[in-house]
This record gives sequence, C-alpha cells and structure tokens, in this order.
Amino acid sequence: MFKNKLTLYTYIGIAVLLLLQVYISSIRSSDGDRITDLDSKINRLNSQNRELQAQIYLHTSIASIQDFAQSRHMVPAVIENLGSVTVASLFTKP
Repeated sequence: MFKNKLTLYTYIGIAVLLLLQVYISSIRSSDGDRITDLDSKINRLNSQNRELQAQIYLHTSIASIQDFAQSRHMVPAVIENLGSVTVASLFTKP
C-alpha cells in the first residue's frame, strides 16, 4: 500500500495538521462568537448607563428638588448676611 514508512508518516503528518487546523478554526470561531456577545452586552450596559445618568440629572436638578420640597410643604429658608463690624464704623456718625 505505502512504498515506504516515510510516505506513511507524511500522510499521517498531513492528517494531523489538517485536524489541528480544523480544531484551531473552531476555537477561533467560538472566540469570535463570544466577542460578539460581549460587544452586545457592552452596548446594552452603555445604553443603561446613559438612561441612568439622564435620570440622575433629572432628579438632581434644581427644579426637581424644588418640586420635591414644595410637595412636602417645605418653604425656602430666609438667609440674611450680616456684615462685619469694624472699630472705625462704631465711631462714625450715620
């Protein structure tokens, strides 16, 4: 069947290399599928993050905080700033 052992080993070597190529190709294709899945998950998470960030901006806006306070019958605080008194101002006549 085979003329010598070298020919037999050559065919066995080629068969092993072909099987190895098929195996490596299948691993690479499954890696590609996983990368595609991970990319879609990343895109979905980025979209959720944008939605959450928009909600944070909405709920932390001044208008939203004022509406929240008014709905609980809170009123704005009155703030008075007192100026500092200097010794010279005590001796000047108004």
